[in-house]
Amino acid sequence: MNEEIIELEVERITNLFTQARNLKIKVFFGRTGDRNFPARINEPQRGFCSSDKVLGRYEIYIRLDRDSRALIFRTLAHELAHA
Repeated sequence: MNEEIIELEVERITNLFTQARNLKIKVFFGRTGDRNFPARINEPQRGFCSSDKVLGRYEIYIRLDRDSRALIFRTLAHELAHA
C-alpha cells in the first residue's frame, strides 16, 4: 500500500507540473530488472526520461525499489527538469 501512495503522489506532482508547463508526460513505475523498462533504468540510482515523438509526450520511468522515498522524489524532480 505504501507504493500505491507514492505512485499517486508522483502522478499528482507530475499533473501539476504538466498543467503549469503545458506538456504531456506519462510516468511509468517498475522495479529493477523489469523487462518493459529501458536498459538504462536498471542501473543503480537512475531514472530515465525520453521523448516519444509519435505520441507527442515525454515518458518518465521511475524505479520503486529505491533505498528511500526521498530518492524517488529526487529522481522525479530530476527527470521533470529534463522534460
